[in-house]
Amino acid sequence: MTVLEIVQAKLGESGASISPLSLELAVAEVEQAIKNYCSISSVPDALHFTWANMAVDLLRYELASSEGPSEDEEIDVGSVSSIRMGDTTINLGSANSSYGRAINSHKANLDEIVMNYREQLHKFRRMVW
Repeated sequence: MTVLEIVQAKLGESGASISPLSLELAVAEVEQAIKNYCSISSVPDALHFTWANMAVDLLRYELASSEGPSEDEEIDVGSVSSIRMGDTTINLGSANSSYGRAINSHKANLDEIVMNYREQLHKFRRMVW
């Protein structure tokens, strides 16, 4: 079973709205992140499920950030960048919010995903001198 097949199986019906190209790009991007973090030239078979889980996390993040907030969704306090009391001004979204990060070509969330799987990846990490 390939990593792409594992990702498709894990996404199930929620993956129906994700294009095949986006699936392939996420799998390839996570593969490169793993190779960079571990300093290896290819991802070993033992990491295929970790690789697939990381790709699913990235795709779910991208799907959530592309949808944006709905009308009945509560405001995340972390997404408030400023509040002014006189004449009531509230600015939502900052560089740290998921909506602000969605416009960048570098996915900062991928870095967070890699660090969430650090324990699994660390066993395969090589030190380069």
